[in-house]
This record gives sequence, structure tokens and C-alpha cells, in this order.
Amino acid sequence: MPLYLTSKQIPELKNLAWEQRQEIVEASIYSLPITCKNLLVVGGVMMPLVTLGAILCVLLGQWAKYVWLPLAALVLNEVFLNLAAPRIREFVEQMADSGGA
Repeated sequence: MPLYLTSKQIPELKNLAWEQRQEIVEASIYSLPITCKNLLVVGGVMMPLVTLGAILCVLLGQWAKYVWLPLAALVLNEVFLNLAAPRIREFVEQMADSGGA
């Protein structure tokens, strides 16, 4: 399974407009099922991010959170994008079947 860094890298979304692509990605992320696998993946990424952020704040001071927080948000965005890739394909197929794409 390929690792996607942006929504434009997903083959089904390559030819769509940015607004349409974002709408599909958001809908698929918000409709992700709560499964053990998904919880373990998100927890396995969140715990090291929080731990590293706390260590950086202790070592470098409180200003480190202003640098670390956007970087951690980018990492979480990629995790959710890759977890939602199968749902994105389902949404695109549904749109194609209904004639919306």
C-alpha cells in the first residue's frame, strides 16, 4: 500500500479540483470507522508525538510548542489521509456511479 503525503497523490483524486478533493478527503476522514487497527495507528503516532513535544518543551522552553505543534499536525494529517484512502476510493466510486464526477 503506497504512503500518500498529499491528497493530490491519490490516483482517484488527481484530476479533481482542489475544493472537490478537500470535500472528499474531509468526508472520508470524518466517516472513518472506529476500529482497533485505526485506534492503534492513531495512538501509536500520537503517543510519540506528545512525548517528543513534552521533552522539547522541557529542554528548550515553552516556545518550542509553537514550532512543534504545526509539525505534529502535519504528521497527523498524513496519518489520517492514509487511513482514509480506502474510504476516499469508495466516495469517488459512489460519485462516479451517481454521475456526480
